Amino acid sequence: MRITGSIRYRICPDCGDMHDTRDWPDNHRRPDEVLAAPLVVSDDMPPGQHPWDMRTYDSKSGWRKANRQGGYIEVGNDPQRLKPKKRSHDKAGVTKAIKKAKEMVFGV
Repeated sequence: MRITGSIRYRICPDCGDMHDTRDWPDNHRRPDEVLAAPLVVSDDMPPGQHPWDMRTYDSKSGWRKANRQGGYIEVGNDPQRLKPKKRSHDKAGVTKAIKKAKEMVFGV
């Protein structure tokens, strides 16, 4: 015996209730519908005085333009760049490995 069928009731993304898939309300989105919207990054920022030309800027583009004119490089706030780099080897071990390799190749 084989039973086939589909899920008739689904959760509504708008109200959170269960609706019949065959009798869906017209004013609600279906669960598989995607609302597409562009990502908008604002150019506004809190006013700040630039250290190079001492002018006050309230736009990111103006601030970056002043950076370029002053020869500054904009750096992010990634905490990984502040960590000291770890050495992957010790100097004595490398010297020992080179000496051993020379002995194997040249018999010295």
